This record gives sequence, C-alpha cells and structure tokens, in this order.
Amino acid sequence: MKEFFRKQMMNADKEFRPVQIVHTFLPNTKEEREAYFKNAEAMGLGGFVINVGGDKDNYPFDEAEWALFKEKAEDVVAHNFRLWLYDELGFPSGAAGKSVLERDRSRRVKAMLCRSERCVDGHAELMARGNELMAGAFPIIAETVIPENEKQYTLSENGIAPKREADKLIFDVPTDKEYLAVYIYTDQIEYYTMHDVHYVDIMDDQVTDHFIEHTHENYLKHLGCELMSKVEAIFTDEPSISVHGASGKFYESDQLIGWSPSLGVPERPLGLFFATDGDYRSVRRDYWTKLSDRLAKNYFEKISSYCDKVGMLSTGHLYGEENLAMQIGLNGSLF
Repeated sequence: MKEFFRKQMMNADKEFRPVQIVHTFLPNTKEEREAYFKNAEAMGLGGFVINVGGDKDNYPFDEAEWALFKEKAEDVVAHNFRLWLYDELGFPSGAAGKSVLERDRSRRVKAMLCRSERCVDGHAELMARGNELMAGAFPIIAETVIPENEKQYTLSENGIAPKREADKLIFDVPTDKEYLAVYIYTDQIEYYTMHDVHYVDIMDDQVTDHFIEHTHENYLKHLGCELMSKVEAIFTDEPSISVHGASGKFYESDQLIGWSPSLGVPERPLGLFFATDGDYRSVRRDYWTKLSDRLAKNYFEKISSYCDKVGMLSTGHLYGEENLAMQIGLNGSLF
C-alpha cells in the first residue's frame, strides 16, 4: 500500500497538484511560456492563479492588457494546466484597483474609534473628530498592565459629561477617584491597499456589487463563456474589516474596531472598548455577531452566489487567518 501511494504521488494528476499564484507574471510571449510550462510540469505544479494586469489608474479598462491576459489564459488551458483567477489587481480584495471608490468616494472604509486619557488632578482634554457616539469621564474600577506596558481598564458606566470648546472636550472631575476621559466616534480611516488606494467598506452591499461588476463580470466579458467554463475557481485575497493593515499601510493611532454605516450605531459603545460594571460581554457578543453576519452576507455570500451562477468555485483566504486571536477583530468571528 505504501508503495502504491508513493507511485501515485510521484505521478499525480494535475487535479491533485498545487496551483501557484503568479498574478501577471506568466511570460508575455508564447515561446517563453512554453519553457515556463515545461519547468512548471517538472516542478509538479498543477495550475496557475492569474489576473489581468494594469495600474491603479486604468484598471480594469486597458483592452491591451485584457487581450494579453486572454492569450495567457488560453495557453494555460491548452497545456492542460488548471486555471484559477485572482479576483483583482492586488490585495486586499474589494476595491478593484481604485474603480469602486471612483464611483462613490463615500464607500471608503470606516471604523469606530476611541481616544482616551487618564485625568490628572481632576482634569483631561481630548480633541474631537469624526462623528461622535459618546464622550464622558468614567471612574476607574480596576486596571491591569498588559504587554508593552499598556494598561487595560475596567470602568464604571456612570460617567461625567465634558464641556466643549470648539473641537476640544474638557473633562473636569472630582479628585477623590481616578477617572478615564473617553471619546468614541466613527470616521473614515487611513487604510490603504498595496497600490496606495484607500480601501473600501466591504460590509456595504453596494461596494460588493460594484466590485463584482468591475472584476468578475469583466472576466466573463473578456474571456467569453467557453474559456470561462474552464476556470475552476476565483480567488479573493485577504478581504477583512480594516483595523490592522493587510497591506502594511495603515496610519491610525486611536484604538479602533470595525464598523460600517450598515451596522447602525450601538447603544452602549463603551463596553466595546472597555470592561465595565455593566453587561459588557453581551454588548460585545451582540455587536461582533451582527458584524460577522453582515460581512458574510454582503461580501462572501454575494461573491459565492455570482460564482455559482457562472459555474465557478469561490475561494480565497482571509487576512490574519494564521492567528486565531486576530479573527474576531478582523472578521468578527473565529469561523
């Protein structure tokens, strides 16, 4: 039996071999591709994941790029390799280069943010920005030092409202207790794709509709039904709630969690950022369940439904899936 499986693995059909993400890097000439495919065969590859090229300013509208891409796709199939499509220009998926945002700039990714400062001698000041959800100074019940010498606070939910001077919030509190001044708000955030384009809100169903129009439907239009029928799957790369920076280009300093206008405004946002003397656990559970459901329905379900309609598999991977501890913050669920 062992020898049988050894022989099977040595001469496995391509359907059991790995597909390699090569993006636009298949050679441009037929002669160069011939040598490339021979080498891929020798290395044991079963196929390729490819996408149409271009730059962020003309993607996906360069017809010369589409013609070259179709030629490469036809060659992959002609050499009996499996063909997968990478869904857009680069990661994280969802923006279609900058095409989705060019249609509607309001679809840029947003978050719920929190800035806080410990009151000293009964006083603290915070600058307001974005759309305010709540502001107050809250008694500190307990504090714990966590890695990197940061502090994690447990707060009373009975706070003291600040005074306001233009965009400045002024907190004056009794000195018989320790207080933390807190300002929670929503706003667009400085999160960019690998191509230095602001990322989009993939919990917004219209964003996903526009994304599919610019990517999946363009593949069908330019490859045609016959060649598309040879495509096994389309790969979506590192979509996520943008609170960390899949592209490494992320510039927010305030504490933040994923948020979309489609989620509405939570009634008790304090419990999302701090442990409190109230039932903050149910606040978090309800919020993250709602967020995860919205992400699944408005992004993944829409893409999966489109793929079902045209006879492809929908595949890909989430950002941060290597670490379970990141999954709530990035996707709202461990699953």
